[in-house]
Amino acid sequence: MPVGPLGAGDVSLATAASRGIDSREVEGALSLALSLGVSLVDVAPESDSEALVGGAVRAMRLRDKVVVAMRVPPRVGSLAPGYVVERVEASLRASKLDAIPLALLPLRAEWRTSSMWPELVGTTARLVHDGKVLSWGAEVDDVATARALLAEPWLVAFALPFNLCERAAEELFTAPPPPPPPKPADVVTASGLILPSFDPNLPLELLVALATDPSLAPPAPPVEASAPVDISTLPIVLARRPLAGATLAGTIGPGMKRTLRDDRELDAAQLERVAIAVARLAPLVRAEPLAARSSAGARGHMEQPRRRPVGVEPVESLAELALRYLLSRGAWPLPRLHRREHVQPALLAAARGPLPPSLMDAAIEILT
Repeated sequence: MPVGPLGAGDVSLATAASRGIDSREVEGALSLALSLGVSLVDVAPESDSEALVGGAVRAMRLRDKVVVAMRVPPRVGSLAPGYVVERVEASLRASKLDAIPLALLPLRAEWRTSSMWPELVGTTARLVHDGKVLSWGAEVDDVATARALLAEPWLVAFALPFNLCERAAEELFTAPPPPPPPKPADVVTASGLILPSFDPNLPLELLVALATDPSLAPPAPPVEASAPVDISTLPIVLARRPLAGATLAGTIGPGMKRTLRDDRELDAAQLERVAIAVARLAPLVRAEPLAARSSAGARGHMEQPRRRPVGVEPVESLAELALRYLLSRGAWPLPRLHRREHVQPALLAAARGPLPPSLMDAAIEILT
């Protein structure tokens, strides 16, 4: 299913409430975004949020036009297949959707060598076969994990932090194809018997028999040479935190008012660094960001002669600069659109397309 250049990220009633935004405002912003053509919605793993998104998609008759990405929340240790099934069923009940268009699993690279991995992969395939999930992706915290998981053909999307301040994910678009998963290690039983690396999920009696006479094993299916992975088109890279927790919207800095329950934990030194970075980026945008004068250090930068690089045309806002940078890299930005006033500026920014190379280079040079 095709998606537009921008999604509605982290639809979360809990996060919105922590920032003083009530559920009716979130619902109104989501409905506006859907009516204006947003076709990818990332939902927090909360039953109330899943119900809100599912209800909006069903009410607007967009079940065949909108990709709803639902997340399986992390669990201590590896993901047990039964737990994944349980969470998928819970999301379907909450959203009342016929199927989850995209389910995101919190995966780790080292799980690929565990004995539970084949069962997990088989469970995801069964959920697709049963029509409960249409496609699978991975929610990861770092680019190294994403690179290791690129070899998994059943994963069609990766959601990870990616913005002008966190640019490590750029290498996903230029990296060589990942190696195939390593061969499972031999199995050592409690008695010290070493068993060859047959499927460890087979009964112990059969494993022992195979160790004695490997000819008892069923013939392996022919292995076809896999084609190189075209990372430029597959998988989709979903950019979480595209505005770096709103710091790249230019609205956060020293002394700026936030709600008492705001979950963004930034100390005074971090806020100062944010304000100075925003002030340095200010010449690249037409609308001066609020944070650009939120501290003495930032004001010092603003009071200096503002020199824009030769041949660089500014964009309207700092948020537009940040979102269009991601489009230039081929990623899908997922900004939070919890307020109605956030929706149209974000869509207008995305409609203007990728940044000119000169402007993108200037922004990266400032932040490097």
